[in-house]
Amino acid sequence: MAEMIRPHFSRAELRCRCGCERLEMSERTLDRLEAVRLSYGHAIAVVSGYRCEDNNAAVGGKPTSAHLSGHAVDVARPYGVELMELIEIFLANGFHGFGMGDGKLHFDDHPTLGKRAWMYP
Repeated sequence: MAEMIRPHFSRAELRCRCGCERLEMSERTLDRLEAVRLSYGHAIAVVSGYRCEDNNAAVGGKPTSAHLSGHAVDVARPYGVELMELIEIFLANGFHGFGMGDGKLHFDDHPTLGKRAWMYP
């Protein structure tokens, strides 16, 4: 059985995916992610959570990526009405960094990066 770190999210979903299996997510970010899931009412497929420096570089992440400090998640992008609903729920629950592209959505609540939004290929 998967080790759950929140009622709707497992360690395996949010740990680094390079093989090091580190998981250094912010407790605040995890609490906010769980609040999003409860508000949304549907499963949220996490594509990327915490990343170590090697994995972040390997996937083309920025050296200042919020994934490195455990303040970010990338999730699979829903389509139609659910897309805007999910974005609004993340923003309403304290996530202020937002990016979209390549079939996924990026959300973060990094304490010093501030509000920002971007599109990527």
